[in-house]
Amino acid sequence: MIIYDDVKKNTKIAIFSKQDDILDEVINKLEEDNFNIEIYEDIDKLKNSIIRKKTRIVVFIKYDVEKINYIKEASSDAMIILYAPTVTKALYKEVKPLNIQNVVDLDRLDDEIMYSLRIIAQEESIDFEKFKLDIVGNLVESISHQIQANLLLIGASLDVIKMLTDDEKITGNSEKKDVMESLYSKNNNSLQKANMLLQLMSDATNISSESIMQYEDIIEIIKLIIDEFIKENNVVLNVNKKIKNASYICGPLNDVIFIICKIIKQIGADGIKNIELSTREDEDKWYFDIKTDAEIKNSEKILQINKYIAYIKNVKSKILDKKIIIEIKKIK
Repeated sequence: MIIYDDVKKNTKIAIFSKQDDILDEVINKLEEDNFNIEIYEDIDKLKNSIIRKKTRIVVFIKYDVEKINYIKEASSDAMIILYAPTVTKALYKEVKPLNIQNVVDLDRLDDEIMYSLRIIAQEESIDFEKFKLDIVGNLVESISHQIQANLLLIGASLDVIKMLTDDEKITGNSEKKDVMESLYSKNNNSLQKANMLLQLMSDATNISSESIMQYEDIIEIIKLIIDEFIKENNVVLNVNKKIKNASYICGPLNDVIFIICKIIKQIGADGIKNIELSTREDEDKWYFDIKTDAEIKNSEKILQINKYIAYIKNVKSKILDKKIIIEIKKIK
């Protein structure tokens, strides 16, 4: 579920003005309410920010039909609020054809922005659910394939074990005992893998549910999920850890696992073949670093993944030139 406070924190509110006399007054009021604001004097820079989906709400300090239309052309999703020191019926009538969010004075400006943020929160909740289901849908086939492979291995091993058990000569035969012990170990390992994947599928729709897992199990699940993709796309995945063996990690791990798999698959699909997944920690956070040997394409799909990470509780991300960092906050 998208948290409204997170939307408020992560949604940039653009203030467009050419150094209008009342600009400072407007900024001061919005800063008092802790809105995430940014001032624009260049209309082209503002349009670019909207196109790149970094800005959803625009407050025009001055009524300018040409510039408002220019921004509306950039994106129909942009919510435009016109600020006017004095709001009149004539002004309402004049701006109605522009289909902007509303015309407000200083007293109503923050309320209008709050209303816009709530709309965005609702839209983001729906989009996040769709995004999560899309990830789950894309991975279910891979997970099912891995489960099927492990169960087939178990079935074949059971047949061999039964055959050896029925063999009267097995008593006292240390070599055959070793074979049976080896088969038992493989069966047990396969059952554990299948169980982990089934549990992951069972919890897949629980957004940001908290869980605790060993580091080794997390990596094992990630490898199982993306194994087929890596083979088909000739991607080399190296795993490196800077935490202790048998370390436990807690947090919304289902979401984190899906996100890491989605990022690796997207980077691989963009043509990068050498990827390193490393894990480290400090006093406050666990980190999953997805490193590459080439510059990561800041594509719309990568930006979309990064946007939704911001709405997973206690998880943040950073996109660098050749690395994406997933941070999980330690809850004390």
